[in-house]
Amino acid sequence: MKNFVLALVSAASLLSTSNAFSAPIDSSAVRNCHGTEPFWLLEFKAKEIVFSNSATSSTRTIARPEVSGAFGHLTSYIAMYQGKVQEEPGRYLNVIIKAAECSDGMSDETYPFSVLVLSGTELFNGCCSLAK
Repeated sequence: MKNFVLALVSAASLLSTSNAFSAPIDSSAVRNCHGTEPFWLLEFKAKEIVFSNSATSSTRTIARPEVSGAFGHLTSYIAMYQGKVQEEPGRYLNVIIKAAECSDGMSDETYPFSVLVLSGTELFNGCCSLAK
């Protein structure tokens, strides 16, 4: 548990280093997030969050939990979702989204949100956009 907490704190501190500002997060809006090297996708559905890793052809699903904020910050600027993975009950999925401009490094597109996904002991960094 101690390693999990340290990883989560490290993940949050990585996101907080960005000084770019974007629109506040609407925690009820559906977002899609993605990352490269390896390619992965995070989908916010009505009742669940689905994380797909193309490198391992794995999928992790959690029931869409209530959003939590970082201490001293509103959930409209940094938000965390976490829950037990349905496919592997002993594993957790943690998602931290911050309202900060982000580039995926492979395209010229800039996204309004940055994201960190902690799946078990694997940490993924990427970008998010509001659903269209």
